[in-house]
Amino acid sequence: MLARSEKDILLEGEQVAKRAAPTDPDDERPLRELGTISMYLGKFDNSLEYFDQGESINPQHADLLADYADALTHYGDLHMALEKIEQAIQHNPLAPDYYYWVGAGTLHSLDRHTEAISFLEKMKNPRAAARLMAASWAMLGEKEKATEYRNYALVDSPTFRIDEWTKSVCLRVPEQRAKYEASLREAGFQ
Repeated sequence: MLARSEKDILLEGEQVAKRAAPTDPDDERPLRELGTISMYLGKFDNSLEYFDQGESINPQHADLLADYADALTHYGDLHMALEKIEQAIQHNPLAPDYYYWVGAGTLHSLDRHTEAISFLEKMKNPRAAARLMAASWAMLGEKEKATEYRNYALVDSPTFRIDEWTKSVCLRVPEQRAKYEASLREAGFQ
């Protein structure tokens, strides 16, 4: 999954995962894929149901918990999302950058920007999350830091435009999208 809005690829992946799930009822991996795909298709309730089923099979699967946290953030259940990402990090203390990025996104949505930055700073490559870092610094009033990370983000994605981003991002709660959009504008993105 590349977190893109190419529906044909998502629908194909959904069909493959649906065929794989019944082959081994003790394997949570197809459910994890179905949860992620459903989230990107905007089927939020289905997404959470798949993740819940997957977690019941293997509650220690850190990657599943991280993806579950991401889905919960997109759904708008931010406190539960934070709980899941913290569980994922406990199960995998050598967590990949993705875990911290998910956690930072959740914290940013909760207006806990200092903690979001702390999560992002734990990443081996925090520049990968430069937009979120810029938005978090901007919300703290740190214009210089926000500009630094905005510039990194624009070097890496020079065609980024907020209006295009809002068309493709899958957040269930409009206020959450508006808040993130406002923080990007505050950071100087167009």
